[in-house]
Amino acid sequence: MTMASYENQYPVNQSKEHSLNRKQFGFALVIGIISGGLAQLFGSSKYVHNKLYPDCKEKVLVGTTESFNIGESVVVQLPPDNHPVLVIRKSESNIKAFSQKCTHLLCPVHYSKEKNSIICPCHKGVFDSETGEAIAGPPDKPLPSYQVQLDGNQIYLTPDVDNKSNHV
Repeated sequence: MTMASYENQYPVNQSKEHSLNRKQFGFALVIGIISGGLAQLFGSSKYVHNKLYPDCKEKVLVGTTESFNIGESVVVQLPPDNHPVLVIRKSESNIKAFSQKCTHLLCPVHYSKEKNSIICPCHKGVFDSETGEAIAGPPDKPLPSYQVQLDGNQIYLTPDVDNKSNHV
């Protein structure tokens, strides 16, 4: 059976606008792959965003001044999902708090008193211990910060809502 007789036996009424050549198919395939990749990227960035910024909006008691030695840091867990927060007591009244998750790949960071910096050991990221700003390494975003409130000798943390909008 030849092609001409097949087309005569089984005619397909299709306009030229519905035909798809290899170039058009390849273009549609690439667009589909890019769209799927972007959807995946935005979905994962939302996941990362939710991990960096737990849904905790009220102040939380994290301890007393007696439980935080000057010049040292302590990791506390904040509700609702035990989000790790690095609390640094730099002086009698200067207390800083940042997410313990690096903004690069979520590795746990730690405070270095000798360097007066917050260090990410995974890729040698360095953050300013006063502001949380990234100052070296691959991280390009600051660490999310928490407002610290002293009420007598009690230390409370509240997510810094203004700072939160600057990330991820």
